[in-house]
Amino acid sequence: MERLSGASFNRRNELDRRGLGASAHVVEEHAVATPTVAISAAAFAVAILLTLGWICLRGGSTDTSDRYFHPGGVLRIGYAIEAPYAFLTPDGRVTGESPEIARDIAVRLGIGRVEWRLTEFSMLIEGLESRRFDMIAAGMFVTEERKRRVAFSHTTFQARSAMLVLEGNPKRLSSYEASAADPGIRIAVISGSVEEEELLRFGVRTDQLIRVPDALTGRSLVKAGKVDGLALSAPTVRWMAHTGEPPRLECVEVVGSAADRWMLRPPGAGAFAFRRSEKKLLAAWNHELLAYLGGERHRQWMSHFHFRPEELPGSTPPLTVPATH
Repeated sequence: MERLSGASFNRRNELDRRGLGASAHVVEEHAVATPTVAISAAAFAVAILLTLGWICLRGGSTDTSDRYFHPGGVLRIGYAIEAPYAFLTPDGRVTGESPEIARDIAVRLGIGRVEWRLTEFSMLIEGLESRRFDMIAAGMFVTEERKRRVAFSHTTFQARSAMLVLEGNPKRLSSYEASAADPGIRIAVISGSVEEEELLRFGVRTDQLIRVPDALTGRSLVKAGKVDGLALSAPTVRWMAHTGEPPRLECVEVVGSAADRWMLRPPGAGAFAFRRSEKKLLAAWNHELLAYLGGERHRQWMSHFHFRPEELPGSTPPLTVPATH
């Protein structure tokens, strides 16, 4: 399976020139407004003793979640570029469905500051495990394989797969089956994505797939005619089809035949991801998130990023997968 470097895409080169590459992009934001307070040396010493005593009482637990929940707390959030889930505005601000919801929840939890860490999608879980950041906000789909490595929050959206193609759909792509039937079809996929897994399950050969580090690189390949389509979730494909410069692009909703419809996953559910050891952070996040989901603020963000009403979590019943498969 071919793998293309993100350096081949102008946007990634621009990020690198501006010091916003995967290893360098750290954006700090104050999540809550806090007054400046002078702390005496004695008060600081008392705080240190109390903290040490708390650690001793907890018996050396690896759950350090309490360090986030105060005005001086810092929450480092990993993300990957894939609009509308997470992307950068022209002035370098991190935005998208996941970052904006994360900001709102951080404020509700009283977390003092948020730091954003840009990472390739395929490296997000590894970055979380290695403590480069404390959570992931990237529209990551919940899968059984990922659940073995990270703890997911309540889901914030659901979406099916789609294909980004040149306007007019010159190869007449309408399903993964059609892609598998034509060995000349080449499809870009983000490395480690659920779409990559689905295509392989439908019988698309490994040499038909072009692995890319991010959605922007995949889109550039479609525009250049180097691949016939880019397989991603429907919200991302719709976003790309209606933004950017010519040539024009088109969103093709992925379907399956009556016989093979079971192979298409139900609407995928996206969520935030945390280290499995930080149970308190996950519990607190879920508590606030549950009260937030479906509310006016949540619906405003979903509409702003062009999600459809049926893509709100729980809006569409999942497909029934036959027990024999």
